[in-house]
Amino acid sequence: MQLIVNIDMPSYAQFRRRGLTALTAGHFVSDFYATFLPALIPLLIAEKGLSLTASGILVLVFSISANVLQPLFGYLVDKSGYTSLLLWSLPLSAFFICTVNFAPDYHWLVVLVTLSGIGNSLFHPIASSMTNKITGHHNPGFSLSIFVGGGNFGFAIAPAVVAIWLSTYRLPSLPWLMAPGLALALFF
Repeated sequence: MQLIVNIDMPSYAQFRRRGLTALTAGHFVSDFYATFLPALIPLLIAEKGLSLTASGILVLVFSISANVLQPLFGYLVDKSGYTSLLLWSLPLSAFFICTVNFAPDYHWLVVLVTLSGIGNSLFHPIASSMTNKITGHHNPGFSLSIFVGGGNFGFAIAPAVVAIWLSTYRLPSLPWLMAPGLALALFF
C-alpha cells in the first residue's frame, strides 16, 4: 500500500518573492536604525550635556562602524559562510541605538553607538549576497533595486518617526522603538 501525500509546495517564484520581501523588510529596518542618531543628537546634547564636537564624534564613530567595516564583514562572511549572523544584525543594531539614553557617560555612549553600527554593518553584505542568491538570474537588477529601495525608504522615514516619537514620549521611551528590529529578527 502506497501513501501519497499531497504537499502544497511554494513555487520557486513564490520562494524568490518571499525571500526578497523578507530581505527588503530587513533592509528597511536596518537603515531605519542607521538614521536614528542624527535625530537623537539634539536630545543627547540637551540631556547628556554633549558638546557639538562630542556629538560629531558620535556620528563619526557610527559612520565608521556602520559603513567602513562592511567590506571586512563581507570578506569574513564570504570566507566563513556565517550568513546566520544576519539574524543577529537587526536586534544588535536596534538594541544598542535604542538604549543610548541609559549610557552612564560619554564612553558608554560611544560603545553603544559603535555596537549599533556594527549590527548595521553586518547586515548589508550578508543580505546583499542573499538577495543575489535568492533571485539568481531572474531579474537581478530589478530585485536589487527593490532591496535597495527598501533600505532607502527606512533611511528616509526614520528621522521623522524618531522626531515625532521623542517629541511625544521623550528619550526614556526610546527602547519601545526596538520592536521592529526584534520582531523582524524573529521572522527571519
